[in-house]
This record gives sequence, structure tokens and C-alpha cells, in this order.
Amino acid sequence: YTNPQNHEKRMSILSEFGGYSYLIPGHSLAQKLYGYKKFTDKLKLNTAIRKLYEDSIIRNIPKGLTACVFTQLTDVEDECNGIMTADREIVKLDEKRIRNLNQRCMRRLKK
Repeated sequence: YTNPQNHEKRMSILSEFGGYSYLIPGHSLAQKLYGYKKFTDKLKLNTAIRKLYEDSIIRNIPKGLTACVFTQLTDVEDECNGIMTADREIVKLDEKRIRNLNQRCMRRLKK
């Protein structure tokens, strides 16, 4: 999502972003890690998510981006790209960092 069209009468929505995979053994049905980007370290995953927010979301709000949908809330079957593990026991993203990023988005939308 690098070049949204700013139309006066149309909202620009990023209907799916994320897809970064991080497998936590014992908390998923997956046996193999696959996805758009693969991570084996929680810190690197969180750093990449922050960069994704900054480069694709926050930066594009002034260009007309009004909403986005993160892929996905939880891991599902053999997909390991959720915010939480499939069993909902572990939140893979740093909650404080995500809250901060969401607050930055909200402030940017209010400008």
C-alpha cells in the first residue's frame, strides 16, 4: 500500500495488511512456518510490525487512508500470522507498542 488515491468522495481502506508469521511451538497446529514474512524472534517480529505501521499506515493517512484491517487476530490451523496464538494463550505482539501505534494512527486521523 504505497500510493493511495485521495478522492474527495471515496474513502481509502487497506482491507488487509500484516501476514507476518511467527510460530510458537506447542501453541499451533502448524508444523512449518510460511507467510509473507517469517520470523523466529518476537522482538524482530514486533520491530517489523512497527515499521509496517509507520511505512504503510501512518504515512498514508494524510494521503487519504481512513481504515485498515490487520491480518489476523489469531493463528488459524496452519497459519501463524495472528496477533495471538491459535490457543489464545500467548499474545505475540507487544501490547504496549501496538497501543502506541494505534494511538499515533488516531492522532494522525484527527489532523
